[in-house]
Amino acid sequence: MTRLSVAIRPPADVLALLARLPRVPTPGVTWSTPEQWLVKLRPLGHVDERLVAPPYRDVVLARGQVPAALAGDPVTARWVATTVVLVADRSAPGRPRFLDLAEFGLGTG
Repeated sequence: MTRLSVAIRPPADVLALLARLPRVPTPGVTWSTPEQWLVKLRPLGHVDERLVAPPYRDVVLARGQVPAALAGDPVTARWVATTVVLVADRSAPGRPRFLDLAEFGLGTG
């Protein structure tokens, strides 16, 4: 089974801001990579793998047993989304993997 979500990928300037945050090596904590940084708008749930074979949450920066002491100053960023992506989360323990299945442009109003 694959977990699907509709998500927004942050723009380059927001990714650069997040990349500058400290990532202190901590036992039990796995820091996510920039490819995993997205804002999930709507989780769609688990879908049978055969249906996704290739042809408003916060950006997750760390997973695992993250101690409260790692929390630093709040980070605020704003942008206007021009696209949303359908993301397949095919992660496994110790092997995070997100795959963009489709991208949809948003109208300018």
